[in-house]
Amino acid sequence: MIINLLLAFCFLSLIIFKGSFSAILAVVFLVNSLVQFYVPAESSAIPLICKKNQLLSANSLFSITLFGAFLAGFGIAGPIINTFSIDYLFGFGAALLFLGFLLSFLFPSIKSELDFSGKKLVSALENRK
Repeated sequence: MIINLLLAFCFLSLIIFKGSFSAILAVVFLVNSLVQFYVPAESSAIPLICKKNQLLSANSLFSITLFGAFLAGFGIAGPIINTFSIDYLFGFGAALLFLGFLLSFLFPSIKSELDFSGKKLVSALENRK
């Protein structure tokens, strides 16, 4: 949820720092670092909302959608930059990420029960001194 907001700010910062190669590298590093937490957190919710016999299909659909969006985004970025400007592209991306941040408040909370190993871990962490 908060990662969408941070990614939106990173996209907006690319408009400001587009003239500095080192700043672009720093922002891209930050974006990729944030995404490393984002995708596993999204995919970990799949077993909580799908039946066990649907997991293969759900994980496949998630992966196809994720990588299809990357492919479509890279494919359409060039024509958008040629038609408008790179500032428009980063601003549009930031707007979509901010919209995702706002829409994430509408999602129901996903909470799962701890299994035996999870309860054992929580108990061990609570009892340590």
